[in-house]
Amino acid sequence: MAPFFTMITKQSIKAIHAAKNRAGLTDGEYRAILLDVADCHTCKLMDQGDVGKVLDAIQARVTKRRGWQPAQTAKVRGYAELARMSDQEMRQLLHEVSGQMHEDSPSLNNYHYDRMMIRLEMRVADAVARGDSKWPDHYRPTYWRTRGGKPGDMTTRERHEIFKRWDQLKKFLPPEKRNDGYLQAIAIHATGRRIAEIYALKSWQALQVIDALGDRLTYAIRNSKAKTANG
Repeated sequence: MAPFFTMITKQSIKAIHAAKNRAGLTDGEYRAILLDVADCHTCKLMDQGDVGKVLDAIQARVTKRRGWQPAQTAKVRGYAELARMSDQEMRQLLHEVSGQMHEDSPSLNNYHYDRMMIRLEMRVADAVARGDSKWPDHYRPTYWRTRGGKPGDMTTRERHEIFKRWDQLKKFLPPEKRNDGYLQAIAIHATGRRIAEIYALKSWQALQVIDALGDRLTYAIRNSKAKTANG
C-alpha cells in the first residue's frame, strides 16, 4: 500500500526558505536539492515528510562551503547598528553588494566583506551627520574607504549599477532632467565634491552615487504609487 501524502505546512515552507537564504544558495542549487531529495521543483508541492530531509541537505551543502569569519560578521552587524539600520535594511544592502540574503551565507567572501564595510561606513557617516549616531573613539571614520592607501577607480560593476539605476530613475523624471548634467548634479550632491564626469568617479564615490540614486528611485516609486492610489 502506498504511503499517505501529507501536504507541506506554511510553517515548513517558511523554514525551508529561511534555510535557503541563510545558506546563500542560488535558485539552481536550491531546486537541485528539491529534485534530488523530494522529487519536485518547488517546496510548495513537497510532502511534509520530506521537510527534514531537505533541511538536512541544505545544511550539508553549508558545511562544504565557507563564508565570513565570526569577527567579520560581528563587525558588519556592529557598523549596521551604528548606522541605525534594521536587520532588514542591512540585509537589503548586503544583497545589493553580494547577491546574498543573509550575513551568515557561506557564499560570502572577503571581497564582499570589503565592499559591505565601505557601504556601511558611508551609512554610519550619514547617521552621524544627522545627529543620530556617534563614532566610537577608537574608530577612524574613513578607514574602509581609504583602506590600503588611495581609493581605487570605479569598477565596471559599479559603473553598470549607476547607469542601471539612472535608467530606472529617468522614467520618473520630467524630460528636461533626463540628461547627463542632471546625473552629474546628483553625483556632486552625493559625494560633496566637484565631479568632472561620471566615468572619473573613484570606487567609494561611485558607491555614494549608487546609494543616492537608489534613495531617489525608492521615493519616486512610492510617490508614483501614492498618486495612482489617490486617483
